[in-house]
Amino acid sequence: MADQFTDTKLYRSWLFKLLNYEIREKTKQLAYESAKYPLLLQELRNFTSFIDFNCLKCLLTRNNDKDLVKIKTRHLRKLHNLGLTPEYEVESSKVIFNHSNRKLSEDETKLLNLGLDFALPCKSPTFAEHFLAFERLCHTINNCQIRDNSESNKQRVVEKIASLANETFYDFKRHRHWLPSFSKANHNALKSLKNDSSIIITKPDKGKGVVILDKKDYVNKVNVLLSDHTKFRKLDTEPFTKIIQLEDKLNRMLKHLKDNDSISLDIYNQLRASGSLPGILYGLPKVHKPDIPVRPILSAIKTFNYNLAKFLVPILKPITTNEYTVQNSFDFAKQMSTISFENPVIMASFDIQSLFTNIPLKETIDICTNRLFENTDNVHNFTKDQFMKLLKLSVEDSVFMFNNQLYSQTDGVAMGSPLGPTLANVFLCYHENYVNSKHDNIHFTSEVEVNNSLPFLDIRLDHDHNTFKTSVVPFSQGDTPARKEIKDEWGQFRPGVGHDCQNVKEWAKCVARGVGERRCGSSREVGKAASHYGSCWCGALYITMTDAPVRCPW
Repeated sequence: MADQFTDTKLYRSWLFKLLNYEIREKTKQLAYESAKYPLLLQELRNFTSFIDFNCLKCLLTRNNDKDLVKIKTRHLRKLHNLGLTPEYEVESSKVIFNHSNRKLSEDETKLLNLGLDFALPCKSPTFAEHFLAFERLCHTINNCQIRDNSESNKQRVVEKIASLANETFYDFKRHRHWLPSFSKANHNALKSLKNDSSIIITKPDKGKGVVILDKKDYVNKVNVLLSDHTKFRKLDTEPFTKIIQLEDKLNRMLKHLKDNDSISLDIYNQLRASGSLPGILYGLPKVHKPDIPVRPILSAIKTFNYNLAKFLVPILKPITTNEYTVQNSFDFAKQMSTISFENPVIMASFDIQSLFTNIPLKETIDICTNRLFENTDNVHNFTKDQFMKLLKLSVEDSVFMFNNQLYSQTDGVAMGSPLGPTLANVFLCYHENYVNSKHDNIHFTSEVEVNNSLPFLDIRLDHDHNTFKTSVVPFSQGDTPARKEIKDEWGQFRPGVGHDCQNVKEWAKCVARGVGERRCGSSREVGKAASHYGSCWCGALYITMTDAPVRCPW
């Protein structure tokens, strides 16, 4: 009975009234003691020597700090039990990038400082969504191979799941999930931001934060990217009709493979398309660059070929790396620490411009099939012709929606597709040592060392006394804009990194031997100190705002 009473809203309301009363009383006491403190301190100074006074003051200060930590911890625990959390002030300019014409109110700024991951507790569970999740669980259990696979055992498990579903839904108590520090004014501020159709609220391209853009400017920036007719094409077909055509094309191919025993029934059911949707294109603002350009990201979840693309990724994985690939920052630091040199060196990093959209699809598909079937006629029970058709289906027919208009990507790889990073790695591994001088689609930008130091990924690389040294990139105004870090509300720094993973080990060896040119466009430099964009960056640096799996090395 006592436990039931403590869970009531009346009981909790009285707790907050008592807490407010205690705060008022302690505030009065604090003011009184603060007024007495200077007088007592002066009295102690008059009755003690200079040395004794300072010793006593240090002793009292140290003991007071220890007690303050204990008291603060105890009070924070009490507040947490009441559902309250202390508010930490954060510099909004480090979190919010407002490039719109809307002027944020104080309440709106305070809320946006919480970040895009902040969410209010659920007021009440939705009937359909709640029970549908449990029905999916029951369906999954029916298809699982368990030890006791009898109907009676399955029925017993399903009954327990049904009981749990009813218990969690009908016994839901809203006051247990109440957030008392969130007022009605905060709700109104959120509604005001939500109902403003003239702005777009999103995340930046690199790191955490909140970016606000005028919707008109945002749409214009993306339309400029879509106006490239060599990469994108506007479709006048109805989305539903186009999706049905693509699903039928894929399902006929899968049925043919199943009938020829190239794939099993389970794989056929896994890859078969039904109830698909077009992809959704959106842009992530590059707040560290002038004019705030956007990076196009395609949410490919629930597209007709999404499962097929995921299925092909592990098959292509063996040809996505070579001896020059850098796996991550730790691997890079380890490799560089083993390199020594005698001649003077000049360090530089290279970045490919718009890599994903500049990957030639037909050429990359030919590279994939030729390398996979170089020494065999059969890979995972597929012939070369079958595999090429599957690969084309997974990347060539990418249709998506933007601003209520249907588009098709005719060339390049969509950033957001499961096969995007894989195909980019395959293409660059193949053109390892002469990609800049051979292919018209690939163009480099470079960054040269300053004072024997070069930022690379989230590491700073220095060379001194014939060795390389690595350290974490600090936040400073001296860094280039692309590498400045954005401080978020949680007191952490996220590097603003770019596509800079290259053949650093071989490049460093070549430069140490005195070969190569300092000029970025030199074919000799590219030939000897070439770039290789390994698996430590492809796709991993971009976290979409969809339900797609997060692929981030940090």
